[in-house]
Amino acid sequence: MRFYNKIFYDIKHVIPLIGLAGTTMTSCIDFDIREPIKKSDPVIQRDIDLVFNDTTKFDILDVDALLKIINNDTIRRIYLVPVGHWDKYDDESITALRRRLLQQRIALSPKIRGLGDFDFMHGAASHVPMDSMWYVENGWTINNGNQR
Repeated sequence: MRFYNKIFYDIKHVIPLIGLAGTTMTSCIDFDIREPIKKSDPVIQRDIDLVFNDTTKFDILDVDALLKIINNDTIRRIYLVPVGHWDKYDDESITALRRRLLQQRIALSPKIRGLGDFDFMHGAASHVPMDSMWYVENGWTINNGNQR
């Protein structure tokens, strides 16, 4: 003896019900509920500014000191900030400052970036356009304080 029942249903109502039933089913992940979930404390990162001038540039931007700061996990970004007057720097001095000091320090890590304004001798930066572009690309401005 066979029973044939015709169930009348609307497919628009059945598909959402199947989806709802699927989302309410428990998953089969095998884990121990008694084991606590270990949450690591988030590391709070910060930025630091290394402020230097014409006379303290080699002391502040010492390679060994920079490497210690770079390897610190709490430091996100290191900004090299020039202060004071740099108006004694002509085009040759601008190139030497870039190649002998700043370019080597920035090459140490992608964390190191420039910030602030170099107040070079008026017109000297335009004699070395590649150096001027390098300063700007790395975050510094040149003679920005002289603009009105």
